[in-house]
Amino acid sequence: SATGVVKWTVHGGAAITASSSIMSGVIYVGIGSTVQALSESTGATIWSHTTGGAVNCMPALTSSLAPGHVLDVLIGSNDGNLYALNAADGSVAWTVPIGQPVTGVAADMGTWILSTSTGLLAAGRTWESLRLWSYGPIGAGTASPIVVDGTVYIGAGDGHLYTFTQPGQPPV
Repeated sequence: SATGVVKWTVHGGAAITASSSIMSGVIYVGIGSTVQALSESTGATIWSHTTGGAVNCMPALTSSLAPGHVLDVLIGSNDGNLYALNAADGSVAWTVPIGQPVTGVAADMGTWILSTSTGLLAAGRTWESLRLWSYGPIGAGTASPIVVDGTVYIGAGDGHLYTFTQPGQPPV
């Protein structure tokens, strides 16, 4: 609101350590070890899914190349898994075991890209549990990946900024 008055708050009972994603009036956020979908207008819980560890990364939203173009919420957990959850009801579409706490995830053009707490980068397809490539580790403290015009950018704990093309090859 223009007055700066609090519209609503939600007490999730645990830390919120990453930004949320918003689409079509729904907020997707990690609270403790859960991923929650909340009404943007009221804060009411639409659904909640519990992972095996804390959720410390911003959810990526994608419907690219998914059967029926169903919107999925891609989110990593400290339990070492990447989850694809159906945005409508929170059901698990697929899970990819990464083996390390996932700290960042991005999705673009049918590909997900993630970073882990040790600096491992990995990528796969957004519509299935297929892991395409891995790179690193490039150092603890690696930032979340971003994708711009088909190129992945990621700041690393080793002091470098890395770029990759979607298939995972460094650009020429």
